Amino acid sequence: MKKEVAVFSDVELGAGNLTDDFISDVALSKTIVDLSRKKHDVDLVFNGDTMDFLKCPYMDQGHLTYPWHVTEEISLGKLDLVYQAHTKVFETMKSFAKCKGKNIYFVIGNHDFDLVWPKMQKKLKEIIGYAKKVHFVFEYENGGLYVEHGNQRDLFNGFDKNNLYLSFKGEKILNFPWSSFMVIHSFISLKEVYPFTNRFVPWSTVLSFSPDISKLIVMRVTRFIFRALFYTPIKKFIDPTLSFPRKIISAFIARARSFKVEPDIVAIFRAREDLVDGKKLVILGHAHHELLSIEEDKTIIQMGAWRDEYLLNRKTKSLTHQKKKYVSVMVHGEELDYTLVHVPIKRRSLKFNEVLGNEMKFLRRAAKEEGFVPRLVK
Repeated sequence: MKKEVAVFSDVELGAGNLTDDFISDVALSKTIVDLSRKKHDVDLVFNGDTMDFLKCPYMDQGHLTYPWHVTEEISLGKLDLVYQAHTKVFETMKSFAKCKGKNIYFVIGNHDFDLVWPKMQKKLKEIIGYAKKVHFVFEYENGGLYVEHGNQRDLFNGFDKNNLYLSFKGEKILNFPWSSFMVIHSFISLKEVYPFTNRFVPWSTVLSFSPDISKLIVMRVTRFIFRALFYTPIKKFIDPTLSFPRKIISAFIARARSFKVEPDIVAIFRAREDLVDGKKLVILGHAHHELLSIEEDKTIIQMGAWRDEYLLNRKTKSLTHQKKKYVSVMVHGEELDYTLVHVPIKRRSLKFNEVLGNEMKFLRRAAKEEGFVPRLVK
C-alpha cells in the first residue's frame, strides 16, 4: 500500500517572546492541511527541535525565567507557553491526526529534549487528540528510509538515551547535553539583546561584520570554560549539572575559533558503515543547512530549518530569507521516491547595516509579513 512520509526539520516553535524564532504559522499550517487532504496514508514526521524548549522561558510567579534545573513541571509550563504562542499549528496537527491513515511522529532532538518526560508526551497527545496516532521516537524508520535529527552525531549536543535524568535536591531533572547547559547559562540573555541577528547565517560571516557581538561571545565562552574547569570541580559534588566533560575541551575550542556551530553530520554518516547499512535514504536535520549527498545506492538529505533564518552575503551584505522546504517520500514496498517540496513564502530582502541597531523594528516587520502576532513582549 502506498504511503507518503512528509519530513519537516527544526521548526523550533517557541513562546512568542524574543527567543522565539518561528513565525511561519500560516505557511506551516496550510502545508499540514494540504497533507491531511491526501487520499493515501501519510506519516507526518517532525525531525527534531519541533519545539524550542531549550530557548523557551518558564513563567515563574509572573516573570519569564530560564531554569537551569528543569523538572517535569517546568517542562509542562514551557509547553503551555508554546501552545499559547502557536495555537494555530497545534490545532492543524489535531485536524491532521483526525483524518484516516494519518499519523504524527515527533523525533526528539536537543532543543525539544523535554519531550522525554512521560507527562510531556501525555499532554501533547491531549492537545493534538487521537493519542494512538501521536508517537515519540529517537529515530523514524520505514523500509529503507531512515530519519533522525542528527544531534546524536554531535559531540556537544548528543544525549545519553540510557541516562535521561539526573537527581538534584530530591527532584528528577533533565540530563541535558553539555552544550544545552552552556546555552541556558551564557547565551539566552545575549539572544534577548540581539533577537534578530541570531537568525542570520553563516555565523562566521555575521561575526566578522559584528565585532561587538563577536567579543561578547568570546568573553562568554571563555568565562563558561573557566567556570567549568576551576569552579565546577568543587560544586559538581552538590550539583550534577556542573560536571564538565574535559575530553571535549580541545574540540570545543577548535569549533569556537572557526565559529562553526555544527559538525558535518553527513560526512559522519558516510564514514560509518554501521549508520548507513541497509538504508537507502537517510534524512537529517540539526545543522540548519540543506545538502544532498548521493553516492552509489545511498542518498543522504540534510534539511534546512523552518525557523526564521536569513543568508548573509559577504560581498553585498544583503540578507536573503531562507526558503522553507520539506521532504516528501513515497514508499512503495521497498521502493522510495523522494521530492524536496518548496513552500512559497513572500519575504523581502534586507540590508545587514540597516538591521543593526534596529532589530526590534525588523523583528516586527518579519512577523507582520508572515501574519504572526507575538503573544509575549519579552
